[in-house]
Amino acid sequence: MRSRIAVLLACLALAVAAWAGDPWKDKSYKEWDEKDVNKILSDSPWSRPVTVLAFWRTGGGAGVNVGGRGGGGQASEGGEAAAGGRGGAGGGGDTPEAHFTLRWGSCRTLRAALARRAVLRGTAESEAEKALSMPVTEHQIVLFGNDMIPFAKSDEMSLLQSTSIKLKSSKQKISPTRVEIKRSPDGKKIDGIVFYFSMKSEAGEPLIAPDEKGVEFECRTKDVSIRQSFDPQKMVSKAGPDFQ
Repeated sequence: MRSRIAVLLACLALAVAAWAGDPWKDKSYKEWDEKDVNKILSDSPWSRPVTVLAFWRTGGGAGVNVGGRGGGGQASEGGEAAAGGRGGAGGGGDTPEAHFTLRWGSCRTLRAALARRAVLRGTAESEAEKALSMPVTEHQIVLFGNDMIPFAKSDEMSLLQSTSIKLKSSKQKISPTRVEIKRSPDGKKIDGIVFYFSMKSEAGEPLIAPDEKGVEFECRTKDVSIRQSFDPQKMVSKAGPDFQ
């Protein structure tokens, strides 16, 4: 009997710990601190990390997702160069790794995290609220990473043609309607790439249904293949379902 109670208490403790680790579930966005914001922006249902082998640093072939699906590692926003890798570029001949993050940027939780971060760093709350209240009419997936060199020779048109999202339920592939490359003020570095997708079909129906269980993003260039999945059913905040 005691052992059964001990097991139940251990399971309860794990459940509480898991809940406590998800600030979007038990706090309003105005209660988020810097740690909460970083978690939402780097590894959450709305922000998915991707790790690839950086063959472009060693003169090899195209970089591919580690393990085939990505995950692990964390990219810092802004495109700073970083020595990634399994022991680094010279680590006993091992291929270095590069870390990227994909964000479903049109969802309110993600936008709220960006607004909250701005407030924590000195932006007036009224200004952040104004930005957060702006209407969203397209799905937006944002890609950035520590090393954006694999995209340096790409332009919007080539990325438009080599990017898609695939619905798990129907296997339907959807191409972006447009792509925007964000560059540093001097234009020399790529800070991030925004992929825009229609929210509605020509018939006016949601292109991605609310009950969709999986959406896989894929973008290929000559030097890298970025692939990661999102689960709309896990995109749930304290305010309720948040996928758009």
